[in-house]
Amino acid sequence: MFDLTSRFCTATAQPFLNTLYYSEAAPCAALVPYVRCFWGTARPVSEPEPQSDKSSLVIPDGCVDIIFRADLDKGSVEAYFCGLDENGWEGGRTTVCEGLTSTFAVRFYLWSAAAFAEDSLLDSSNTAFPAESLFPGFVREMSEYLSRGLTLRQNAEHAERLLLKRLLRLPDENLMNALEITIRKNGRVSCAELSSHTGCTVRRLQRLFNENTGASPKSVMSVIRYQLMWQEMLRDPRFSVLDAVEKYGYFDQPHLLHDFKRRHLMTPQAALKNARGTVLFLQY
Repeated sequence: MFDLTSRFCTATAQPFLNTLYYSEAAPCAALVPYVRCFWGTARPVSEPEPQSDKSSLVIPDGCVDIIFRADLDKGSVEAYFCGLDENGWEGGRTTVCEGLTSTFAVRFYLWSAAAFAEDSLLDSSNTAFPAESLFPGFVREMSEYLSRGLTLRQNAEHAERLLLKRLLRLPDENLMNALEITIRKNGRVSCAELSSHTGCTVRRLQRLFNENTGASPKSVMSVIRYQLMWQEMLRDPRFSVLDAVEKYGYFDQPHLLHDFKRRHLMTPQAALKNARGTVLFLQY
């Protein structure tokens, strides 16, 4: 299958964050085209996160997640599937108030979760619901393992074994072709162009996108354009909003800034300060 990750390395609002309460673990080589990362608490915790009363920013990162919350004292685990976000929102941090708990999650690229799901992702964007409905076997076995209270790395290694056994299908070739040209053109592509490039009718493309990503082609292209621009802001100190207007196909600078604030809830300058201001800056 296509590996789009070299050109679409998705980023959250705070991509350099690395604490006891939020850490990331890279997937094994076989899962790199599918899994952006595993994330969660570095180990089980029993104390509240500092400043846990403050909400955290969630942006459209071009990914979908299965998130497990384990209460190790009660022996209970809950799992939710969080679909593709199209707009930014303020979400609550994971707050540990009583007992020993842990968080573990799998962050899939927007095109890859369907390869492990036992049902369609139809209309799953901008929603969260129990993950058992799409990934019953994985959720059951992963929940049993999480009750042991191990580290993020140990949990990730077990999740890798389970996912490699449950790769039900390769991502649809026409979908991947459509995403490849969308990324290559910085999101500046129409449904008619995708249809011509893939040989699929517009209606078939709409069905393919909705069943495999949970969103329409137009919505996915819009998220990709925003994400590519955010990734460029993070890695290029010479990033220019004026240059980005043409590169990413915006009508003018106010249009770009309005779209960015809808996704990020703040200006590009404030977004970069937020990304780099609370943790040690690392090379992206």
